[in-house]
Amino acid sequence: VSIAHRNNTMILPVIHNLLYGEGGQETSRMVVSRMVATPSSRAAAISNIIALIDRFGFDGVNIDIEDVYMSDSGKLSQFYTELGRAMRNRGYFLSASVPSRIRDYPPFNPFSDPFDYAAIGAAVDQFIVMLYNEHGWLGSGPGPVVSSGWMTKVLGYTLTKMPASKVVAAISV
Repeated sequence: VSIAHRNNTMILPVIHNLLYGEGGQETSRMVVSRMVATPSSRAAAISNIIALIDRFGFDGVNIDIEDVYMSDSGKLSQFYTELGRAMRNRGYFLSASVPSRIRDYPPFNPFSDPFDYAAIGAAVDQFIVMLYNEHGWLGSGPGPVVSSGWMTKVLGYTLTKMPASKVVAAISV
């Protein structure tokens, strides 16, 4: 961390819910569901994130929450809003890696539909849109993981929800 700071480089740990192995997907969803369930559970998670940043001298955090129950969408947005406020109050940087989507309605992809781009975009300093879910998920049909047409659609949608200065496009190679 000190070497990075001497070289004017931010250090952000990535906090995610991706648990692999048998039953991992359902467990990953439950972790988020429990974390965002109540004001006190969200506050505890935020307190733990701040403590991690403080302990190691990080500059902020990247949140990479994926595969969320649709029923947790509103509470997830509240979590980002509350975390963003807490991070700003301490001068910390907040980025979020978010699955790509191209519209609000009708629902498009159960993997990305729970993520409210406008709410998350308002809460974070940097919005990393993960462009690599055009195909390859159950129900998507065959095709590339990310095509130039897909990138155009996703980024066009994203830019209706937040300023371009917050957006980072992440692609797979």
